[in-house]
Amino acid sequence: AATPAAEREALEAAIDNVTTYHRAQLPQDRVIETVPGVEIARRWSPLRRVGAYVPGGKAAYPSTLIMTVVPARIAGVEEVVVVSPAGPD
Repeated sequence: AATPAAEREALEAAIDNVTTYHRAQLPQDRVIETVPGVEIARRWSPLRRVGAYVPGGKAAYPSTLIMTVVPARIAGVEEVVVVSPAGPD
């Protein structure tokens, strides 16, 4: 079944809000000169693959998917594997 327009718009707004928030939290690489001519660096790099568990059943919340997958994608994770409990059949 198609998702009603109002629900789709609410989901898109939630994704936009989570995206804005997590983009602002991205760490920056940094180079520090400890003494003249000697530098150390802090470099951030994302994991290549992560997993996200999204509960199902009566407590199936799209927000769980948004709040786990969007930050991973913002961080630069190449592959996000989402799992959810199987249905009764």
